[in-house]
Amino acid sequence: MKIENPHYFYGRKIIWNEYRAILREERQKYMEQQAIIERLGTKLLGDKIRSFAVVEIVDTFNQLDEEQRKLLQMRYVYGFSVKELAAYYNVHPSRISHRLTESRKAFKKMWEGDC
Repeated sequence: MKIENPHYFYGRKIIWNEYRAILREERQKYMEQQAIIERLGTKLLGDKIRSFAVVEIVDTFNQLDEEQRKLLQMRYVYGFSVKELAAYYNVHPSRISHRLTESRKAFKKMWEGDC
C-alpha cells in the first residue's frame, strides 16, 4: 500500500526523534542515579570496597531507620554540610556529627552482615 501523503513521513520522523530524545533523557537520569548511589557506597564503605553492586547498596541502605537514611542521604547525596544539617534539625553540629557516625556504623554493620 503506497501512502501519498508526504506529511505522514514527516510526522513519523518527528515522533521518532522525540522518542529518541526521551530515551536519551531517561538513560541520562538512570546513569546519574547510578553515579549517586555509587558515590554514597564509596562514602559509607570507603575506597577499599570496589566490587559492590548498586542493588546491594540500595538494599542495605533501605534497611536503615528512616531517620538514619534521611540524614545520610541529605549529607552524602544532596551535599548538605554538618552546619546546615544542624540548623535543619535545630541541634548542635556535634550532635549531627555523632548521628552521622552512628548511621555510618549501622550501615557498615548491616553491610558486613549481608556480605
